[in-house]
Amino acid sequence: MTVALLGLAPNCQSKPECRESETCKGNGQCTSKDGKCVAAKDEDCKQSQLCLMHGNCAAKDGECVVGSDDDCRKRGDCDFQGWCTASDGNCVASKDEDCAPSTFCKDLGKCTAKGGKCVAAKDEDCKEYSGCKSRGKCSARGGECAVGKDEDCRQSKICTTDAKCFAKDFECVAGKDEDCKLTHGCEMSGLCYAKGGVCVHASQRGVEAKEPK
Repeated sequence: MTVALLGLAPNCQSKPECRESETCKGNGQCTSKDGKCVAAKDEDCKQSQLCLMHGNCAAKDGECVVGSDDDCRKRGDCDFQGWCTASDGNCVASKDEDCAPSTFCKDLGKCTAKGGKCVAAKDEDCKEYSGCKSRGKCSARGGECAVGKDEDCRQSKICTTDAKCFAKDFECVAGKDEDCKLTHGCEMSGLCYAKGGVCVHASQRGVEAKEPK
């Protein structure tokens, strides 16, 4: 996708007028052709804001586009979501090595390149994801890290703190009174019974309240 910092290139009748225009500084359209200012060569693009800010440093069909992997590595999208490889004028994630150092991999478990993007393609991608340790999102489902099985929940913090030790609809939920009775919420607030996926007070379950053992 071509990024345009300024509007349409002005009609420039001479080369000097193009070079002095704002569209030259912004979009690299510095060469006069058929009465218009266009990006005719890479040199036009490399001095533009498009190149400096977005990596659009190569001239193609009168516009500045991404031309090399080096161009992509200049962009924040490379560090953030692994779009570090040039492909048809755009930056994409073409290999797992693009994804591995990215924020998407470190923070979301999206460490595998697929379809030009970084996704969570295997459970191993999700193991180091903070959401796995805290909320049981340890299984790769549809490109994301999600709760896939009871085991995901049982090894997570949410099982020990909130008794949410069972997988249901891609979330961890409370399913047994025994789990609720082991929590701090049971000891301090009487939330010792499982209902609707959470721990509740006896009155909400319709049972006689008993002191937790």
